[in-house]
Amino acid sequence: MFAPDCAKGKNGKYYLYYTLGFSGHISVAISDYPDGPFKFYGQVKCLISNDVRQN
Repeated sequence: MFAPDCAKGKNGKYYLYYTLGFSGHISVAISDYPDGPFKFYGQVKCLISNDVRQN
């Protein structure tokens, strides 16, 4: 897991954002508590091009 971050949503749920290397996707997991357990929620496509990631 690389560069995780957790934020509380307006609905009171906790969202964990993280990436697994340089896959080009940010994964999101959700929980009722800030310390988990988290359940996979989905992925967000990263808008950074390959050229930028390699520099």
